[in-house]
Amino acid sequence: MNGGGCRSHAGQGGVFRAPRERPRPLTVLYASGGPGATLGGVAEPDHLDQRLERAIMSLLERRADTASICPSDAARAAYEGDDDGWRALMEPVRRAAWRLVEAGEVEVTQAGRPVAKTGARGPLRIRRVRR
Repeated sequence: MNGGGCRSHAGQGGVFRAPRERPRPLTVLYASGGPGATLGGVAEPDHLDQRLERAIMSLLERRADTASICPSDAARAAYEGDDDGWRALMEPVRRAAWRLVEAGEVEVTQAGRPVAKTGARGPLRIRRVRR
């Protein structure tokens, strides 16, 4: 194994770099106005989209230019708990990846080739746009 990252794709897609320190939990404000804990280890929905996009871009910045990440890498990076709650973030991570595709920041691939959102079925990878 490569020490972290997507275990089903270990050794693929470039150089592995050790992950940086895990980000601190995001504190959210509740309607009462006081600071509170995270919502089940995940930030409020309006902040979640941005947090997932930042997680994707941050992971890609720490890898070789040609490397890709598994969406589960971003879900784990954004999730603040120690259990399997990151799995609930898999679909939101995929949606974040497609938003970044629309913004021209990343490509979503299957079998190493870019794939359109309408044609994507099964395991996906995310990489920086090749210019």
